[in-house]
Amino acid sequence: MRLSVGMKIGGGFLILVVLLSLITVQGVHVMNSTDKDLHSVDILYDRVTLDYQIKNSFQNVALAIRGYTTYGDAKFLDEYTANVVETKKLINERISNSSPEEQPKYEKVLLDFQEYDQSISQKMIPLLKEQKTLEATAVGSTLTPITASINQTIQERIDENRQTSEKEIQRTIDTSSKGRQTVITFSLIAILLGVISAVLITRSITESVKKIQAGIKHLAVGDFTQAIEVKTKDEIGELAASINQTREQLKNLITEITEVAQSVAAHSQQLAASAQEVTGTAEEVASTTSEVAAMAEKSLENASITAEESVKVIEVATSGGNTVMKTTDKINHIARSVDEANESIQHLGTLSAKIGNITNVITGIADQTNLLALNAAIEAARAGDQGRGFAVVADEVRKLAEQSATAAKEIGQIISQIQSGINSTISFMEQGSSDVQEGVALAHQAGIALNNIIEAINHNIVLVQEISHGAQQTSEGTQGLSASNEQVTSTIQQVASATQELANIASRLQVSIAQFRI
Repeated sequence: MRLSVGMKIGGGFLILVVLLSLITVQGVHVMNSTDKDLHSVDILYDRVTLDYQIKNSFQNVALAIRGYTTYGDAKFLDEYTANVVETKKLINERISNSSPEEQPKYEKVLLDFQEYDQSISQKMIPLLKEQKTLEATAVGSTLTPITASINQTIQERIDENRQTSEKEIQRTIDTSSKGRQTVITFSLIAILLGVISAVLITRSITESVKKIQAGIKHLAVGDFTQAIEVKTKDEIGELAASINQTREQLKNLITEITEVAQSVAAHSQQLAASAQEVTGTAEEVASTTSEVAAMAEKSLENASITAEESVKVIEVATSGGNTVMKTTDKINHIARSVDEANESIQHLGTLSAKIGNITNVITGIADQTNLLALNAAIEAARAGDQGRGFAVVADEVRKLAEQSATAAKEIGQIISQIQSGINSTISFMEQGSSDVQEGVALAHQAGIALNNIIEAINHNIVLVQEISHGAQQTSEGTQGLSASNEQVTSTIQQVASATQELANIASRLQVSIAQFRI
């Protein structure tokens, strides 16, 4: 049967709980029995107490009537009456508190006491009041049997209840003692079983845990040769089995890693040797490629120089052609400008004549404005202080009119000079127009010659460009080959470095694996 750790611990606690339950039940039983016995003792104690009270009260009744008989004092009658009432009350209370066996006896006590009271109240006291002491004493003597019967019954009840009470008390003591012994016995058994369960459960757990701890320490130091031997079928046994299974898996894994590390080291050495051979071949190819690249670079450089010179020549020729064309255009433009200037100068002469007329008009307007300013000054003088501001304005207008007249005269003189210069310019422009036409013809012939030169140079440039293109392709091919060769060399170096690193890792791995014992 498979007992888990929880079931073992739970079983131990269950045993303790059962024993504690038994102890509790026994203790409750003892307490109930004790309470029952004590209750019986309390009832008996109450009965005995009432019996003593009845006895004392009855004695007080007898003492009161004896005192009245001896001294004749009325206070003894009052005491007698009060004690009679108290005695009857106590007897009735004792009847209600009596057992079925006792009740008839106390009912007889009550009847005897009532007869006793009637004899004293109805016979003896009246005789005493009449001072018939002898007759009263004789009546009292007849009550002696009743008094003895009452006292005897009460004393018997007292003795019997005292004995019963003592028995109940002794039984309570015996019951408590037995219950205490039973509780102590069960407690000792519970403690003993608890200690045994704790020792057995703890030993079964700690021994297995210690074995697992020792096995884990072996695994921690790399010793995989020691298996954990735990034969229990609880969770700890399952844990030990899992650790053993893990140990076997790690053992197999380390064996595989060892084999792989050895294989990696061997292949790394072979790969390193191959990388060295490839590196030597790549260096030879790189040397040859460098020589071809140098020759291609030189051819490309010569072709580039030739192409540059040809381009410079065609640029110069093109620039000359453009210059000739621009010169022709400029000359044509100059010719048109000369014609336009001639027309403009002639038109300018016409306009200068019109400006002269306009100048005359401005001169007339200035004279009239001067006259108006003079009239305004006169009117301002008439207005006195109120026209003083207007006089200032009129004076300014007059000055402006004089300046306008002066400027109009100067403009007239300048226009006369312009008209004289225009006439001279027209004659010069006609001569310049004839010279410009001859320059246009010469520039056209120079442009045709430059175009022929440019066509010849363009043909040479095409040939040079083809040579340069071929040299450039050769140079690019050698450069690409050189770059590829460098990339191959770099890759081979990386492979060699990685191979060396892999060999180092394999070596470190072998050293690390050597620490394990399988």
